[in-house]
Amino acid sequence: MSSIQERILLRIGVSVALIALIAWRSYLNPHVQPGMWAIRAAVIAFSLWRIGANIALCGRLRTARTNAARNILNIQEKVYSSGLHQYRRASFDEFPHLDREFYEACRARFEAHGYRFGGDLENVTLSQAFPNTRSILRICLSADGTVISCCFHAQIPARPGQAAARDIRRIELETEFTDGTYITTNNGQDTPVAKFPKIAVNALPATFPLEQLLLVHQQAVAQKLATVPGVRAVSCADIDAVIQVQHRLQSLKSHHKQTADWGAERQAQVGRPLTEAEQALAEEMRRLKQQGGGS
Repeated sequence: MSSIQERILLRIGVSVALIALIAWRSYLNPHVQPGMWAIRAAVIAFSLWRIGANIALCGRLRTARTNAARNILNIQEKVYSSGLHQYRRASFDEFPHLDREFYEACRARFEAHGYRFGGDLENVTLSQAFPNTRSILRICLSADGTVISCCFHAQIPARPGQAAARDIRRIELETEFTDGTYITTNNGQDTPVAKFPKIAVNALPATFPLEQLLLVHQQAVAQKLATVPGVRAVSCADIDAVIQVQHRLQSLKSHHKQTADWGAERQAQVGRPLTEAEQALAEEMRRLKQQGGGS
């Protein structure tokens, strides 16, 4: 039971006790002045109102927690349980709100390091799930095709309690290995994400230059190849091969999400014990899962 629930029950208990006390005193001494009866009636009425208000508050809190849990489960269903993500070629003419200069600058800098342009994609599955955050994924490939680079600009609408929308410009590097594992490097340290088995993530600050991201990723890949005999990095020849890598990665994530516990994942994601509200939310998600999902 949360401390909020404990406080609500305490207030209800105090009100019930007050009503019981007045009833008992009235039984012992029924012959009192009319004014005293009016005071007792007013106190009882206020106590009954207080009991009803706290019961209603408890119900609203439970409903809000259930709705939040159901919303998270529905998002997980859309992202991880709707099959492989679908991609399509995209044009900036359809996305006038995106920072095209950012995309062009990233492409130029990657090409300066020997990368070749792969194409611009839209993740159609995510766009359908989150139509207000549609974006373009600009894909470049290293000379040998073993490193997939992706840059994207996304505008995240403000949520309740947030002052303004979030403007994200992200750069990610990804390498798949023949043992079914992955190494990814990004500049998204300020946005913790869920952790998955077989996927090693190097999350660096948003201020890190592209060259530093490349260096960190190259070092991580080299260390993997040096310490795991017989493993090779998977090479992508073109954008279609990149999509196939994303499909394999998506399958791995989806399989993990089928049995993952949100509470444990949240604690690992934020690197601290769960708050009381998060613990209650995690418990509610477990209850809904046992009943058959969030919808």
